[in-house]
Amino acid sequence: MVQEPRDMWKLVARRVVGILVVAFAVAYWAAKIGAYDAPSIDLPNEVHSPAFWGVMAVIGAWAWLPAMLPYGAKEVSLSQDRRAFVNPNDVHNQPFEMEGNWFIIWNGNYLMWDDATSAWQPYRPN
Repeated sequence: MVQEPRDMWKLVARRVVGILVVAFAVAYWAAKIGAYDAPSIDLPNEVHSPAFWGVMAVIGAWAWLPAMLPYGAKEVSLSQDRRAFVNPNDVHNQPFEMEGNWFIIWNGNYLMWDDATSAWQPYRPN
């Protein structure tokens, strides 16, 4: 499953909301603790209530929670080398490398490339 660009923008907007919530909270509490008085900025009385700050905490926590994105096995490879992940079940009639050897699935059977004969041989695991 490929992530759509609109999904990315939803995540970006979510993080920006989190940043704005944190910035507002820091500015509010810094002004309150520092007893800063700005007569031109008059906040509604609801802003001073614990319920408002509880809602802000919930919104801030939601904005910073990890997003559970649906990545499948086709998009994720845990191998140390940087190459595309190949699922042998998805590769039919196309050579793929596995355990340092080249293989191909032909009619449901694994064939391994034999350098000595320069041909595909049936794969027989040890």
